[in-house]
Amino acid sequence: MTTTFDGTPARIDHYAVYQSSTPFTRAAIRDGSTPPGPPLLTTTSASVEIDPGSGNRYYSVIVVDARGNVSPF
Repeated sequence: MTTTFDGTPARIDHYAVYQSSTPFTRAAIRDGSTPPGPPLLTTTSASVEIDPGSGNRYYSVIVVDARGNVSPF
């Protein structure tokens, strides 16, 4: 079980996976700017297979708990 900063249990609701052909920051995700735009996928699975295609791909996975709080990195 994962816990919050104050030690109470936290329940992971889903993971949001973002991708771009150029490096991007968490601020770009938060602000919805391009890149990275909307999530490539949202999943509740801890295992995901992604076909990156050709060229460079950059990814960021954000954990979202049941209360809508997002991971800091």
